[in-house]
Amino acid sequence: MDRRTFLLLSGAGLAKLGLGATGCAVDDGADDDAPIDLGPALPRRVPASLVTTRALELDVTLNVLAGRVPLDLYGHVFVTAPVPQPGVHVFNGEAMLYRLDLESLGVKSRLLRTPCHYLDVATAGGEQAFRNLGMARMSGALGFRAMPNTTPVSLGADRLLCAVDASRPWEVDPVSLEVVTAMGGMDEWRAALPPGLFSGPFQPVFTPAHPCFDEHTGEVFAVDYALPLPNATKFARLIRWDRAGALEAYPLVLPGGGPVEIAQTAHQVAVTADHVLIIDTAFVVEGEQALGQDVSRAQAAETVLYLVRRDDLGAPGGEVEARRVTLPREAAHVVADYDDGDGQIVLHLAHLCATDLSEWLRADDVRADDGAAVRADLHGLFASGADRNHLGRHVIDAASATVTSSQLVDDDQLTWATLLYMHRGQQAHDRFEHMYYASFGFHAELLTRRVHDLYADYPHRTVPTSALPYADGRPGALLRLDTADMVIADGYRLPDGRVLSSPQFAPRRGRDGATEGYLVATVSSDDTSTPGSSGDELWIFDAADLARGPLCRLGHPDLDFGFTIHTTWAPAIAPRTSPYRVRARDDYAAAVASLPPELQAVFEAEVYPRFGG
Repeated sequence: MDRRTFLLLSGAGLAKLGLGATGCAVDDGADDDAPIDLGPALPRRVPASLVTTRALELDVTLNVLAGRVPLDLYGHVFVTAPVPQPGVHVFNGEAMLYRLDLESLGVKSRLLRTPCHYLDVATAGGEQAFRNLGMARMSGALGFRAMPNTTPVSLGADRLLCAVDASRPWEVDPVSLEVVTAMGGMDEWRAALPPGLFSGPFQPVFTPAHPCFDEHTGEVFAVDYALPLPNATKFARLIRWDRAGALEAYPLVLPGGGPVEIAQTAHQVAVTADHVLIIDTAFVVEGEQALGQDVSRAQAAETVLYLVRRDDLGAPGGEVEARRVTLPREAAHVVADYDDGDGQIVLHLAHLCATDLSEWLRADDVRADDGAAVRADLHGLFASGADRNHLGRHVIDAASATVTSSQLVDDDQLTWATLLYMHRGQQAHDRFEHMYYASFGFHAELLTRRVHDLYADYPHRTVPTSALPYADGRPGALLRLDTADMVIADGYRLPDGRVLSSPQFAPRRGRDGATEGYLVATVSSDDTSTPGSSGDELWIFDAADLARGPLCRLGHPDLDFGFTIHTTWAPAIAPRTSPYRVRARDDYAAAVASLPPELQAVFEAEVYPRFGG
């Protein structure tokens, strides 16, 4: 008897059927189209809970707060989230990984404690302590923190990568959620800053928060590159890994000679059957902030990407040509149709028009609409966008590296701050029929004067700055894009006072099709009045009928997750069995030898025993 059947037949199941509990029955979700109870009406304001969390490590079973849990849900959803620190960007926080087991409704969460975590704890309050500088957290003696808080990438039932832009990826055991090893040793990556600028064992490595796993070939692709600083040496390298041996690195050069330069961040890598695509994304990391300077720059108004032919990847270390393509309007995420056998590369993008996620609310910020100080309980949350966003479909001719067609879609109610994407399956489809997007909305209390002025002259503006919806705002939304007809085919707007993030497609058991499944998403609010809920919940939607609203709400008094980011789904999980491991002593010993004895002792006691001896 599986746990779902047990819950229905046991006392716990009777409780979920409404006999003495707040929840409702586990069911197929298809026999009752009535809207479920979404909780009390809330004020139209951004939840402060997005930047606060108790960072609890959980092993709990969720309560069914309202609605019915579909019987054909299965598998496991992984969600990453930073643990916010007071006053700094919400993305600059320790990594918390959540796993939702869909059949049992169990949630397990663990902090992802990389080696530098133990040094951060040990040096707190001392001269060698880590400190926040802009988007980074660093120590003059030890280097830069690695906090893989952005994207989980499933490599199979027993392997999981967790990644962030400012660190090499880290492997995590999918069952225990314990960090096992880095992907590649430090000597296999090239530091993002000039040699000698910062000392210490934890050198800064800039990589995609979205390394790409090609399940067709078993390869993982990433890049490393130079942080854009004046007078610094520029480089970018394509990284290929077979999940078992050493990393293979290929310096990227332009057709006319000279290195590829990443002007902003290479947040994502995508693959097709014949190409690897490196995206220079709309997330500006002002390197001067790591030097203590208060600098803000507008992101580029276009998306630059580099095409690399997979057939050109020969012996590791050899230079590989990357051809530059420019798309109108900026973007942070891109999905490519895998089939490019006809020489046409089809891309799907959410264009973050004048929406700058690298800017956050600071103590000296004022609102753009009335000049009032921004809410103190929102310090650290990213600023609201300064224009409506677009969803794009672009076709690139691979032979000429030119854009042959572009289609854009926007909606005044649904496409404000369209941050996160999702589709059926974890890897690329030959052709994507439907894409799902989560929009954060437009919130006047998050648009600062500083960000407004940065984008006052935005060249692709859709909504004049004087017509931004300050008075009414725009709530967050969940939507489905039909990519063939380029129409928004379905959508749902969040109630006031609630914010949705981290949508994940979970297929129906035994069913195929791009919409045959469910979307599981995190929903945050400041409401604590619902029994069994902390205000931070998981909502489940029918992927074929978003407009219906959630089928059910799940929660727990201890579920407290702040702003969550990306997700992945696995049909089954198992303890990690791979022998691949980077030994920490091999990785750090040379640099540790020059540290004071008390710091060497932390490596001996806390780091080496946990990471391979």
